[in-house]
Amino acid sequence: MRTLIFFLSAALLSGGLHGLARHLSLSSALATVAFISFWLAISSFNIWFGITKAGYPLAEEWPIFVLIFGMPTLAAMLLQWLLGK
Repeated sequence: MRTLIFFLSAALLSGGLHGLARHLSLSSALATVAFISFWLAISSFNIWFGITKAGYPLAEEWPIFVLIFGMPTLAAMLLQWLLGK
């Protein structure tokens, strides 16, 4: 369930940044780069929290990090490649 919340959050963040870029007449590529940067920070905080505060070992957290960061990032890059201007 928590992973689905992260995916929904990623979609909302990406959509919000693309909407802001369109409103400010900026390129969608800039919005994609901004999304990936913000999402890396959020995903990194999540793995840090899981290891230091929740007590999970890195071996358990790493695959979750790859999933939480990788899937939305790949989706954003694919959409930018297919639809980007």
